[in-house]
Amino acid sequence: MMKNEPKPLNTSLLSLVQFIGAILVIALHCRRLFDADQAHFLQKSIFSRMVVPFFMVTASFFLYRNHPTLSKYYLIHYSKQYLIWSSIYLPFFLFYLQLEATPASHYPLAILAGLTYTGTSYQLWYIPAFILGLVLVHFSLKKWGWRSTACLASTLYLLGSVETYSSYLAESVLSTAFDHYKTIFYTSRNGLFYAPIFILTGFFLADKLNQPIFQHKLKAKLLLCLTLLGLEGWLIYHNQGHDKNFFFSLVPFTAYFVAWVLTTDLFLQKNLHFLKGYATYYYFIHVIPVEVTFYLLQDSQLSQIQQGWLTFAITLTSCQLLSWLLLDHTKRPCKT
Repeated sequence: MMKNEPKPLNTSLLSLVQFIGAILVIALHCRRLFDADQAHFLQKSIFSRMVVPFFMVTASFFLYRNHPTLSKYYLIHYSKQYLIWSSIYLPFFLFYLQLEATPASHYPLAILAGLTYTGTSYQLWYIPAFILGLVLVHFSLKKWGWRSTACLASTLYLLGSVETYSSYLAESVLSTAFDHYKTIFYTSRNGLFYAPIFILTGFFLADKLNQPIFQHKLKAKLLLCLTLLGLEGWLIYHNQGHDKNFFFSLVPFTAYFVAWVLTTDLFLQKNLHFLKGYATYYYFIHVIPVEVTFYLLQDSQLSQIQQGWLTFAITLTSCQLLSWLLLDHTKRPCKT
């Protein structure tokens, strides 16, 4: 009997979800869109916080699937992309330092920190975090194997979660240690504590996608993970910590959600791949119209919610126009 061939990956739906994810990131950075605290938490701390893990898992999935041994080419590619966007946002970063009355003598150190850790704009932290996490996971797998790397990534994520669960850990040793850490490194959402678990999840998914763990009763498992995410969100909502980046249930939820996206027949026959290009530019561009709009609205009589929605609408329109122009430009043949 012939063995069934694996179904083609549903990269069309993947592109659509990436596009929706980029819009959710924009919503995250428009401060507040809902007056009700519950709706605000659901939009900002649940739906919008799903996006970066989804991006990390899918990126590492395809990287491991196509190149199981980490290629220097991809590290150079990501680094070049990061430096290009960092240079675009550098004037805004310098303007921010000026607004914060940062002494000129501190500029070199601030720029170094921006380039290697926080990003010269707040959405750019993703790339150095992804690169560091990628290197850590790769060398850990090479030296210690899957089980030890999973234990290491889980331990790092557990330590990083003190940021989210700090209210439950008040006056504990962990909370005190994190307070000291936070004075220097600001957040544990980085390439050491946050990224490795999601990168390893993407690697594992690439290795096991066609096995029962991601095939048998996939929808039921996804629903269970979504329920656990909702319960954890309820727990965090009622006792919020420094920030809300670390949800334990996000790890299995993202794994099964990506598995479902890649294997479902939904939109499989549609050509939605062009949305991936828009998603990329939306993610990188959006901070400029967001910050410019809020700067122009700072003396307006609009309420916080009205400012948020107006900023959201202006940013979406600006990103769509700029993305269309940039994508159209890249499609044009070069004149010789």
